[in-house]
Amino acid sequence: MSVTFTRGPHTIAVTTKLFAENRRRLCAALLKAGVPSKSVVLLEGGVEKTRYNTDAEDLPFRQESYFFWAFGVHESEFYGAIQVGTGRSVLFAPKLDPSYAIWMGKINPPEHFTKLYGVDETKLNVDNVIEQTLKEFGADPVLLL
Repeated sequence: MSVTFTRGPHTIAVTTKLFAENRRRLCAALLKAGVPSKSVVLLEGGVEKTRYNTDAEDLPFRQESYFFWAFGVHESEFYGAIQVGTGRSVLFAPKLDPSYAIWMGKINPPEHFTKLYGVDETKLNVDNVIEQTLKEFGADPVLLL
């Protein structure tokens, strides 16, 4: 199943299939370049920035370009992992404080992001979940930017 993203009525609609294809092409290029199939690409998404010592609004959020290219994620503080040999993709969503719902709205469960972004799995980024996932993948080596 593919979900469509759009930034409004006068913009192009993009499906999550585009990001899945980007991940597939990345894995194929890495394998062709001789990267071991047990490698895992670990990417960090953007983080919202605030103005220092002011009551002005936060600065506009802009996702890290390479992270958006691979996952299509619009929210801040996400991480993503791609297992090179299999193409398996996992998002790590931030665990939001319950007070977030008061000011910002519903807190979505991990399954929401799995479906929304067309990845294999989404986990909350708590404790050592990224490290544990990399161990489960048998990551050797971990590729970072």
